[in-house]
Amino acid sequence: MKKKSKSPKKPEVVLFQLFSKNKGMNISGLGVNYISAYLNHGGIPSRVLNTKRYYQSDDPHEEILRRLEEHTPRVVGISSLSYHNAQLVDLSRKIKERLPGTVLVAGGYGPTLSERVVLSPHIDLVVRGEGELTMKEVAERVLSESTDFSEIPGVSYVANGKVIRIPERSSLEDLDNLPFPDKNPIDDSPNDRKDILITSRGCPYSCDFCAIPKFYEGRKWRERSKENIVQEIREMVREHGITSVEFFDDEFLIRGERLEEIILEMDKYPETEGMKISFAARSNTLEKNEESLEKYHSRIEEIFCGIESFNPEYLGRLNKSGSGERTLEHNLRAIEMLSRLGISAKYGFITPPDAEDSSFIREHLPLRFPERVSLVDFVKQVASLDNYELPFNSEKEYMEDTLSPTSRRYVQIMRRFQKRIKKKTDKLGEKGLRSFFELVLNYSEDGNPKKVEEISKLAA
Repeated sequence: MKKKSKSPKKPEVVLFQLFSKNKGMNISGLGVNYISAYLNHGGIPSRVLNTKRYYQSDDPHEEILRRLEEHTPRVVGISSLSYHNAQLVDLSRKIKERLPGTVLVAGGYGPTLSERVVLSPHIDLVVRGEGELTMKEVAERVLSESTDFSEIPGVSYVANGKVIRIPERSSLEDLDNLPFPDKNPIDDSPNDRKDILITSRGCPYSCDFCAIPKFYEGRKWRERSKENIVQEIREMVREHGITSVEFFDDEFLIRGERLEEIILEMDKYPETEGMKISFAARSNTLEKNEESLEKYHSRIEEIFCGIESFNPEYLGRLNKSGSGERTLEHNLRAIEMLSRLGISAKYGFITPPDAEDSSFIREHLPLRFPERVSLVDFVKQVASLDNYELPFNSEKEYMEDTLSPTSRRYVQIMRRFQKRIKKKTDKLGEKGLRSFFELVLNYSEDGNPKKVEEISKLAA
């Protein structure tokens, strides 16, 4: 298949992703970019809106609406996550008011997992799961002046007051056959020297909190060939001048040999030889591939690892790698290994949503492993200390009303102070950070405002 199609000037389809003013909740993906490329390759003019930049303005929705009015597409496709459901419904209403003739399609993790929440008079259709083939069929129907979607696999819509759910579409088998994602948005992207690329889709694990198996209708994992991956990286170098790349897979090390295979393939070409890479991996797959990581540690810019918690009871509930104690040991070994190899790491952390008292959260934090986990390094490397589990059918952007009082107080106080504390880790040291966490735990227990004053002084 031809790997690239030029973006047209007058699009029939405009696609974009929703974000949030809370930067900690923004995750850039490539779903709309892949769909746009697939539509263009199939002869349907399509463009992508670079909406992330709009969320720096006072009214991001108005910026989006203005762009849509400039291009008047026949189809608008919006990709969103579960905590964007309320925003998705609100923006869809505004789009229909300004462009009443547009067919509005919602997709991504949020609409796929909570279609009954987002389907409304303003959203015509939900595309579930992978969207390339389905969106092409939807666009073809619209452009042929048809609104009959009843024979398109993988869509949901409302008819006569009932949600109609057409059976699933099979997952794409050969990812090498997809065109490379459309990286030429209507609004030029910032000239970043690091860009993202997907080398595989899916995950064979079944973590209780994770939407991936539900999105892909099972635990199927598919990978692209090393040749296809490196061909795309070379194109990214030529067209966008990137100097490093992040493999934005759900889990990169499912087949550990891939790390060496891809690096060796990259080193065949002058433009990608020696280039640094980043990726996400579980603690157990990192531990399993220690030899490869040690061999190529100088080529790894950063690894993201979702350790989620240091509380074995909570880890067991999350169903990460069997028993909670086993998962905890994987986490500790991975942290020790990455530190020893000098590989920069970023750790994912999920607050227990139903802690009855602060002792459960105390176990959640790495306070009892001073010989194995540097508290200073951990606070520097943890992505966020206030993340928490969201129900997949979320109707609000923040679901703190689903948390227990202790968990809610912990999340709120962390959200307020973690940025200041992360900037002061070296100055505070292990002792100061332990004092901070003790105050946070005390506040989580009883909500005493005097504890907030003490935390403020420590974080000043």
